[in-house]
Amino acid sequence: MATELTPQHLIEEKVYKQSHSILYYVDKKNPRGDYPKNPENDPQFFLWERGVSRWEEKNSSSTSTSTPPKEYDNIHTIENKPFLKILSPTANQTLNSALFNSSVDVFAKRGIVKVEYLIDNNLIATKNSPPFELNEEITFLNNGYHDLEVRACDDVDNCSSEKISFNLNQPISENPVSIKWESPINGLAVTSLDFPVQIRLSVQNPHNLQRADIYYEDLNGKVSGPISTFSSLAGSSYNTSWTNPPPTGTYKLYAIIHEHGGQTKKSDTSFISITNQ
Repeated sequence: MATELTPQHLIEEKVYKQSHSILYYVDKKNPRGDYPKNPENDPQFFLWERGVSRWEEKNSSSTSTSTPPKEYDNIHTIENKPFLKILSPTANQTLNSALFNSSVDVFAKRGIVKVEYLIDNNLIATKNSPPFELNEEITFLNNGYHDLEVRACDDVDNCSSEKISFNLNQPISENPVSIKWESPINGLAVTSLDFPVQIRLSVQNPHNLQRADIYYEDLNGKVSGPISTFSSLAGSSYNTSWTNPPPTGTYKLYAIIHEHGGQTKKSDTSFISITNQ
């Protein structure tokens, strides 16, 4: 039977039912007394039991008629849980590189089959062989504090985990992201019938781009959008469509650029006028 250490995904609930005739539960010579200690001593017992068994076979359901187990799970135990210690980084350590290195001291009686690395509850990597070290680029993370959790498991999912925090302080990129408007060209005039309007951007150093949001703003400073958001590029350009026309007027288009490392800045603008004709 399961214990508090049995992994949840291995627990299966079963309902056990044992069907017997009334002679199993009642001594016909003393119907108000205790259960009979030896019901099989009644000459009719086995005949009545056979009838119940036949009925059970014809009306069987998903309910198990076998004998419930009496033994408890002796595989998932405290003694079998892996020993795990995060060696690096240390708690609250400041990291100045986008290359994240982590090492652990890990051992289990049944052996270790996997070590999982999670940052901010997101699985980053799984290592299946010693020394179970992690070496990964983490340019997708903003500067600041993050949670690292390492989880080690054996072949039957006895698992242990440890969690620490670290402070990421990547240097500001020497190759900042910049965005150039290719379409619509600055000063373009269109009508609502010209929508959707194609937007085409040229992006320099896209490998340092975490996310960019495209907005439009009227001459009174009212910001709307984002029209579109993109976070990764296969090349150095981005294409999308501005589908819904705003009211007539003049607007400036721009992108808010979020770089790896936490830097945020505004791109150059492109003005567009929406007219009635």
